[in-house]
Amino acid sequence: MFQEVGSALQIDIQDLFQISLYDTPVYPNLEKQFAKKNVRYFESGRNAVEYIFRFCISSDKKVVLLPEFLCSSISDAILRAGWKFQYYTVSKDLEIVEEEIEEKIQEYPVLFFIDYFGKNQSQKFFEKT
Repeated sequence: MFQEVGSALQIDIQDLFQISLYDTPVYPNLEKQFAKKNVRYFESGRNAVEYIFRFCISSDKKVVLLPEFLCSSISDAILRAGWKFQYYTVSKDLEIVEEEIEEKIQEYPVLFFIDYFGKNQSQKFFEKT
């Protein structure tokens, strides 16, 4: 059984660079901070995920391993990008089951990690492999 986790918070990118009543940026230094080459702005995380799977990841086999505990907007974005997915197990403590991933990684070229509540599992996993 899968449960949705997440939110529907929307941010209009134009609002980030708007001018306040006092002719100063609402978020000072934001434009300078993000005025780098190859930076993309998205209204939501799901749009960023879809963009990444559509344009940034190349794989003949368009299938990804996703954690079973995630917001459906992520899996929906991956499907819209033309990819398929398979879930991997996440324990009640929000820990990955490393043995399962190690077994499945041979079959699935892309692995999607979520570090729940600051648990830095992805770094620990890749340091071991």
